[in-house]
Amino acid sequence: MSVWMKCKAEGRPTPLISWILANRTQVRGKIREKERVSVSAEGTLIIEQVSVHDRGHYKCIASNPAGADTATVRLQVVAAPPGIKEEKRQHLKASVSQSLWIPCTGQGSPNPTMHWVLNDGSMVRSNRPARNPRIYVYVNGTLQIKAITPADNGKYECIATSSTGSERRVVTLIVEKQESAPYIVKTSQRMTELFFGDQLILNCSATGDPKPRIMWRLPSKAHYKEKGIQVLDNGTLIVNTVSNKDAGDYLCVARSKMGDALQLMMVHVTMKPAKIEPKLNGKKQVTYGYDLKVDCKASGAPKPEISWGLPDGTVVNRGLHLIHPSSQTYARVKPGGNIRFDCEALGEPRPKILWMLPNNDVIGASNDRYLMHVNGSLDIRAVKLIDAGEYVCIARNLAGDKRKVYKLDLDGNPPMINGYRQNRTVIKDVAAKFSRKLIDCKAEGNPTPSITWIMPDNIFLKAPYFGSRINVHQNGTLEIRNVRPTDTAEFICMARNDGGEAVMVVQLEVTSMLRRPIFKNPFNERIVSRFGKTIVLNCSADGQPTPEIIWTFPNGTRVTSEHHHDSQHRLGNNGTLVIYNPRKEDAGKYRCGAKNFMGYIEKLIILDVGQKPYILTRPRGIIRSMSGEPLFLHCLSDGNPKPGIYWTIPGGHTLTRPQVFGRYQLLENGTLVVQDTTLHDRGNYICRAQNDAGEAVLSVPVIIIAYPPRISTAPPPNVKAVTGTSIQLNCAAIGIPKPEITWELPDNSVLSAAGQGRHLGSELLHPQGTLIIQRPTASDSGTYKCLAKNSVGTDFKVTYVHVL
Repeated sequence: MSVWMKCKAEGRPTPLISWILANRTQVRGKIREKERVSVSAEGTLIIEQVSVHDRGHYKCIASNPAGADTATVRLQVVAAPPGIKEEKRQHLKASVSQSLWIPCTGQGSPNPTMHWVLNDGSMVRSNRPARNPRIYVYVNGTLQIKAITPADNGKYECIATSSTGSERRVVTLIVEKQESAPYIVKTSQRMTELFFGDQLILNCSATGDPKPRIMWRLPSKAHYKEKGIQVLDNGTLIVNTVSNKDAGDYLCVARSKMGDALQLMMVHVTMKPAKIEPKLNGKKQVTYGYDLKVDCKASGAPKPEISWGLPDGTVVNRGLHLIHPSSQTYARVKPGGNIRFDCEALGEPRPKILWMLPNNDVIGASNDRYLMHVNGSLDIRAVKLIDAGEYVCIARNLAGDKRKVYKLDLDGNPPMINGYRQNRTVIKDVAAKFSRKLIDCKAEGNPTPSITWIMPDNIFLKAPYFGSRINVHQNGTLEIRNVRPTDTAEFICMARNDGGEAVMVVQLEVTSMLRRPIFKNPFNERIVSRFGKTIVLNCSADGQPTPEIIWTFPNGTRVTSEHHHDSQHRLGNNGTLVIYNPRKEDAGKYRCGAKNFMGYIEKLIILDVGQKPYILTRPRGIIRSMSGEPLFLHCLSDGNPKPGIYWTIPGGHTLTRPQVFGRYQLLENGTLVVQDTTLHDRGNYICRAQNDAGEAVLSVPVIIIAYPPRISTAPPPNVKAVTGTSIQLNCAAIGIPKPEITWELPDNSVLSAAGQGRHLGSELLHPQGTLIIQRPTASDSGTYKCLAKNSVGTDFKVTYVHVL
């Protein structure tokens, strides 16, 4: 889009047109080719491709040797400021290793550009690679963070910027570190059988946050650091050479600050090889059709399995045959649900079914928690957290044992307190002495958790509880009435269900009085500073506890630490912001906030970095004006903020604002007009342009030019005329100011040329001073006197008219 601003000027000689642009650039009366801004031959200012940056005041100056005149045009460029569709402040919670997309949709005219300021202060623009390959900003402004880590915790600011301004959105990301108790995920089989002298390898690996440490309890009570015994980094136990002392129960312990996890494994060391007792008579006869019975006794540890090889090559033995269960071997059950594990075995003799539970107890019949069916199936009813783990079905007869492992996991949500997903949360809180304090403990989970508060003196209060001074409400909120100084302590809320438990530790501080923040100066401010002069912005606030001061710069940068400083800015501990050597780009809106437990307040400080005034028009030499003519004295100025114009006239009077004072008029653009000038108007006229950044002075010397009248054209001394024939008496005069022509007639009457034409009897006087006597008679004879008069003097000529 283009803008045309016309500026027509008249004068003699033809005035020169020049323009002063909004950025104080001066464009003179010629076309600037290949430029976005140009001036036509008629003086019209043309601006191509108008943007918001072109708004402001444009001054047209028309000047010639006789003086100058100005006209000011204010250009407004209408545009929609940038905006962000999403909420301006948002808190998000994410878990470690999760990927997150944070939207930030900009709108406005023109379309704003979007960029993000990350928690470390670095800036990322759309479709440009960031220093961190896990972070990317899409064209629509969405910020993606892949595989979130605890280091990503903090504030992220989305800033939409266009030529009309900027808008921002602040997202606070809380990365929840999910601490978890140790959990053993992989072990060797429950029973390991070895021969004397073999190498024993038992695996045991566990997960948890923090990472658990693996320890072993050996049946020989030997320390696992002894010679021949070692534990690898992954938790694997190695015994190089086993003996009978190494047989027994091996307990793997996974330990962290969150607790312990245990897994029992058994090791059997075979000490005696199988041996058949010899028979003295190795031959036996039997009648055809009768039974043959031959004994075969064998010994060994473990008891050997006996097989017979028949003459036809057939091998016959007796043993156990376990039928693999047709049902599932893994189940995930909600707390309170029921599950059945099927385990049916065949063998000769018929095997007995035993079940080894997760706590390593072995049952062979039903009890109050478990139901065993005749076919060996195991029912687990009203499943709880302690029921999770491995179940081993053991089918046993004289031939030995067969085992099948089943696994049960709990499908439930562990408790979560006030939205914190970690098992343990520590927060700080304050309360005023003698007040009533409420501490929320909202627990969520499946099944619904029970809530218990642990008091500083180790007293357990289960919700709901109502006492004389302390109550625990049904929703988990702890109420303390008439708070005492001795209540400065830790209060622990514990939420528990079958899925686990969560703990919130509240460190309560009791103060004499709590006050929300209040600014010492609560009003918004506008401050003007000069270029390069250090400026201090004050945002001091009181409150209890002492509030934290937060500054937001015009570019959206947020500073909260009193120790933050750079080469240009420094934050004081009293809430002040010091800006060294301020520049034009430092101007704008500074927001300061004060925050404590009781609330948050904010105020606005607008900083204008001022420009000392300077006067654009300066006359060359002395100003000369004709007496009686109006005098125009120009004083066009610029500065930031816009300067005020003050004129002091030679008599000492000062005009301080656009006004009319007698013959003096001060215009809006700073021009001083003096009407009907006289010789008394000569002298020095002083113009002062003043603003908060300084002052500029212009002295204009003025002289008033005046000459006394001199009659240049006059009638002859004597004129003869005939009765009835009109007589014309010419009288013209020069002088400054322009003389007034009057005629004195023979009868002493006076005829003035002030009108367009004046009749007095038969006489007619033209404005130019010519006197015409129409149809003269003898009575019109006499002396006629032409007088030329101005403020400087008088001149006259006399003519005698004789009418015949």
